Amino acid sequence: MGHPYKKSSHRKIYEEIAETSGCTPDRVYELAHGDRCRRFTDEAALSELMRLGIVR
Repeated sequence: MGHPYKKSSHRKIYEEIAETSGCTPDRVYELAHGDRCRRFTDEAALSELMRLGIVR
């Protein structure tokens, strides 16, 4: 079935953020939907999501 990020309207953005921050698109999706930061790469992805206005 796959991960829900594949059906998201922000899929391309999640993939770009994942590539630049060093984590997976699945992880970026989870962070965008309220999961906690656990690694340094999570912080980079979350700050980019905040900069783009996807997360407050």
